[in-house]
Amino acid sequence: MTNFLEMSINERIDYLIKDLRMNANSFAVRLDASDSLIRNITSKKSKPGYDTLVKIVRTYNLESDWILLGIGEIYRNGNKRIPSEDLGRPIDEVLAELELYKKREKAYLKLIDSKTE
Repeated sequence: MTNFLEMSINERIDYLIKDLRMNANSFAVRLDASDSLIRNITSKKSKPGYDTLVKIVRTYNLESDWILLGIGEIYRNGNKRIPSEDLGRPIDEVLAELELYKKREKAYLKLIDSKTE
């Protein structure tokens, strides 16, 4: 288990970016911030300012105690926000992916049933 108390705020932001399966550029775009700002934060060249922290907390639905102090849950109510790269996907693409997951689930259930008989 990760000990967030021992991490710096920069390390927690880097952890968040990875947890959201994003990179510094996509994270920055979603915040309407520069890529270099986020890279400087994650590389520990600079600390995030107040406005940047507020944007991060609001955009990604974070618990402020976690981002500031490493205490508690990462996300408010345990809910992750959808990463920005998924927001612009066409609905038919999302529905096709959902249909694929349903087919896989049926195949797995059928396989499990055949193994238990």
